[in-house]
Amino acid sequence: MKKRFIMVLLPALFLVAICSTAYAQSFMCGSLYVRVGMLKDAVWENCGQPTARSTLGFDYGGPTGSRKDAVKNERWIYSRGTGTYHYILYIKGGIVTRIEKARR
Repeated sequence: MKKRFIMVLLPALFLVAICSTAYAQSFMCGSLYVRVGMLKDAVWENCGQPTARSTLGFDYGGPTGSRKDAVKNERWIYSRGTGTYHYILYIKGGIVTRIEKARR
């Protein structure tokens, strides 16, 4: 039983170790932890300009589905120095909705 457990556990740990992108709940930027749910203005104020940013599109929600109800979807990338990770922030309607950690 113990041998079987180890044979299942080792490959699972190996797969986790080789994944290049992982979800991160937060990351340190200056003296602030950037977290899901923060306003993008607070992130910009504390972390400065992202290394890269792009608009992923718009969601036309609301009762009418019109352009005036559009919500902008963005992706910001912060590189924290040589040899470290990139942090990829997904922003919807001005709020951080997801943070990913990716190897360089």
